[in-house]
Amino acid sequence: MKTQRVARLAEPKKIDLDAHLKRLHFKPRYSQWQIEDRLRQLMGPKRYKNYLDTSDEVHAGRLPISATYANVTTLKEANMLMSHQAGAMIVAFTAVADAVEKRLVSGARAVDLGCWTGALASWIGSQHPDVSVVGVDSLVAVICMAQGIALPRNVTFAVWDYARELAPDGLGKFDVLVSTFGIDFPPFELLFDTEVREHVLVSTSGIDFPTEERRSLDMNALRQALGYHRFREYVQPCFSKWREVAQPGATLATVLRLSGVEFGLAAIDGATEVGWSWLPHSSCFVRTADETFPCLVFEKSSRRHGLMADKIPLSWWAGMDVTTIAQQIRDNAHVSLSDAAAVLAYRLLRQRRVQRDEYETYSDGHIMRTETGIAGKHAYIATQATTGYSELKVMPVRDLESAGV
Repeated sequence: MKTQRVARLAEPKKIDLDAHLKRLHFKPRYSQWQIEDRLRQLMGPKRYKNYLDTSDEVHAGRLPISATYANVTTLKEANMLMSHQAGAMIVAFTAVADAVEKRLVSGARAVDLGCWTGALASWIGSQHPDVSVVGVDSLVAVICMAQGIALPRNVTFAVWDYARELAPDGLGKFDVLVSTFGIDFPPFELLFDTEVREHVLVSTSGIDFPTEERRSLDMNALRQALGYHRFREYVQPCFSKWREVAQPGATLATVLRLSGVEFGLAAIDGATEVGWSWLPHSSCFVRTADETFPCLVFEKSSRRHGLMADKIPLSWWAGMDVTTIAQQIRDNAHVSLSDAAAVLAYRLLRQRRVQRDEYETYSDGHIMRTETGIAGKHAYIATQATTGYSELKVMPVRDLESAGV
């Protein structure tokens, strides 16, 4: 049986993703200016102005990004709009397809969660004709567009708002689940707006934090921040609904647009709590010229799990373990680290004696904490901001003394 399965895995057709996207009216090589010019031509002056006004509201944090999607009425418009992130789509599609490749055997069922107009679902279905592929999205209009394109016979589509609704009758169970940016996160500020939260959040933690604690200002307590709790409660219903349509042992690969390790930890914890086992060795980061996204891979577990020690996702996010970070500090006079690596390094500094602890509030309302201190033979400056920015600089004690601290 093993020989037959390996032979089956060697058979998939190799279809160029870039060419596939172009056939669906994506423009991966267009500049941002060219995309906007083409959208203006397709929409006409009035609808294009409405689209620009909505985009301004989204960028200002007053509307979720999904509000932009209501402005498109045709397949060409929809995929021209998404061409703004074609580079991210290409690396994300490739990452999730690679992550689940070994599960795409004859007779398997796969679902693309948040499929838009069906580019990923039809690409996977074209390469794996013996796999049944279903694309789902909450937007009726884009599902109608997806159903209108020339599709392989093994690819179908269905409407499903998995953030809020049970799976539709007849959807069935799946061996493979993929999702690329399939959770439309509301702007950060909307997560904390009481009135808006009634519409965009499914559940509430019942935890009340002061505004300045939205992002943790304590590198020892990422899970105590309001940002972590709000974000986890936002993503958890999606992971829960996805698990309900997963076969036992199913694989889920999802690329999420996350802004930092605190939100990444919230996503992993949210999935773990509803019965997904995170597979760090199968997970990876995908990168464009401007952005980096995590591709998180999970396996459906037979039971719910407690939260893992946060140093495991922190080490994965940093791309190095605590031993490597400790060696860097030990072997180098000056070390500068950021994000997850900064958090791990800060925790390694023993017997910290704080010399100065300063808080600065900026015009946009975010707060930055700077802690300066001494830990054994090392001096350090740790910076943590409510925007999610973290940085740690380690240096000889004499450097701190020469600066008059």
